[in-house]
Amino acid sequence: MASKETNTTIENGRLVVKYDGYKKGSSYYYDPKSGCWFGYEGRDANIKVHLMLGATLSSIAKSDGHYIPVYAQVRDTVKPKRVSTPKKPKNFIPLF
Repeated sequence: MASKETNTTIENGRLVVKYDGYKKGSSYYYDPKSGCWFGYEGRDANIKVHLMLGATLSSIAKSDGHYIPVYAQVRDTVKPKRVSTPKKPKNFIPLF
């Protein structure tokens, strides 16, 4: 098993955790909009990690003094309004 050395930094405005517990030399970043962890570099870049690894990364970041919210920052989206169209009778014949 790989060593469990960690390193938490902020790069390009992202909270990045370098964690060797799952795969050696891997680094992950936290996305506050979705509330999930993703791969930061290499083959696993921008791929969402599984729940157990995400929980481990969150606990590492919290122990290093970073704030990780429990819930994602979901913005209220505007739902499109339903538009009703008038019903045409079956015997309707268009003139043009």
